[in-house]
Amino acid sequence: LTLFQDRQEAAAAEQQTAEAASEAARAASEEAKALADREVACGAEAPDNVGEERRTYAEPEQVLDEDVDYQAVVDTSCGEVVIDLAEDDAPSTVNSFVFLAQEGFYDGLEIFRNATTIGALQTGSGSNDASWQIGYTIPDELALAEDQGYAPGAVAMANAGPDTGGSQFFFVYNDSFALDPTFTRFGTVVEGLDVLERIGSIETMGAQGETPSEVIY
Repeated sequence: LTLFQDRQEAAAAEQQTAEAASEAARAASEEAKALADREVACGAEAPDNVGEERRTYAEPEQVLDEDVDYQAVVDTSCGEVVIDLAEDDAPSTVNSFVFLAQEGFYDGLEIFRNATTIGALQTGSGSNDASWQIGYTIPDELALAEDQGYAPGAVAMANAGPDTGGSQFFFVYNDSFALDPTFTRFGTVVEGLDVLERIGSIETMGAQGETPSEVIY
């Protein structure tokens, strides 16, 4: 009788596990379909190079010229964002960013994450998810973040801990960001904060609730 009960309990547990796995697979399939069916934000069209495999690099080339004030123009699905780069405060980070931009690495990538709790829009991943790595890391350069924090318009590196910056970065679009200055701030938005606010207002979806419900390139 005990053996029979043990077998019954084991069978019931296996059935529960199988049902849970089936439900998880169904939910994942539905989420994948919903992500695939998203429209491009702000009535824009997808760039021609969407989905192209992104190469990795052993290290960035040294591309900055002395005595040059660098700016970047980021053309998003919802409009242009102009960044004044902090080449004096974060020279290694700015050099990496400019190098990758000159390589065309960022073209056609998504703003794949909207962390609404901290008002941050993340981009710069070759696979449009946070796990992707460029192939090298950049040492932290925290002077500007420690001095000025992360006010709306701050542009800073995403990381997975000290000295792990790569290609991924984020825009701060409101005053919700209250994390410690552990993310290299390497630029400030001088035009287009309203564009970032518009992107930040797009509804989110997904298991973590941080995937924009419309695709922003």
